[in-house]
Amino acid sequence: MTEHAQTTDEPLRGTHPLAELFPPMTPDEFELLKRDIADKGILEPILLAPDGTIIDGRHRYRAGRELGYRDEHFDYNTLPDGTTDHELVAMALSLNLHRRHLTSSQRAMVAARVRPLFEDVLGDKDTITKVNSAAAKALQISYSLVDKAIKLQEKSNATQELLDMIDEGYITVHDGLYASQRDDELQLQAIELWKEGKLPSLKQCLKRLERENKIALVEAAEAPVGEYACLVVDPPWQYDRRQQDESQMGK
Repeated sequence: MTEHAQTTDEPLRGTHPLAELFPPMTPDEFELLKRDIADKGILEPILLAPDGTIIDGRHRYRAGRELGYRDEHFDYNTLPDGTTDHELVAMALSLNLHRRHLTSSQRAMVAARVRPLFEDVLGDKDTITKVNSAAAKALQISYSLVDKAIKLQEKSNATQELLDMIDEGYITVHDGLYASQRDDELQLQAIELWKEGKLPSLKQCLKRLERENKIALVEAAEAPVGEYACLVVDPPWQYDRRQQDESQMGK
């Protein structure tokens, strides 16, 4: 490939908002791309919106710039003036879906973010179901999963760290919704526990932390002091199962 200087102070091109709807590559994925470009060059042109911002190829562009490429070293395809919003949305979704291996949860998060654009594309804001269904169809996922992602992003107590974990493909929307019902501190503790790799899912991490917290509260509780007319105690003990024990029926 052509040798490039390793540093350049040339201004960077901007990225079109549609491209930002999709989650960025993980650091490992980006490093692999960068190594591939260093070895083979950039094989696919960078696609630009009519205003000159990048609609597809932001990672290739960034990798090239970090390797010392100047603007003149890139091949660009620029969409013509007059390209409609509908065409831009369809193109951005199609290109990213075909080139990125995104999980269904990652696609649902994109669909939740892209939903307002479909209101403009459809020209009809009176039916939420219509808009959400269009986003689900475009991202090739179920309507119900899009609905869950919308609740997670717009109506839940999800921390930004939790949303980032879903965007990066580490946890599912379902686990994210479960975690978002907990306070911020517990969400962060569960994420750190999950990163240690000792439990397979964030939901299991949350359950362990909640159990440990309950045990800590019991151990820290002080014995009651004083005289009481009635004392109720429910200590655990082993007993034989009764034939009509409803808690054991069907097992």
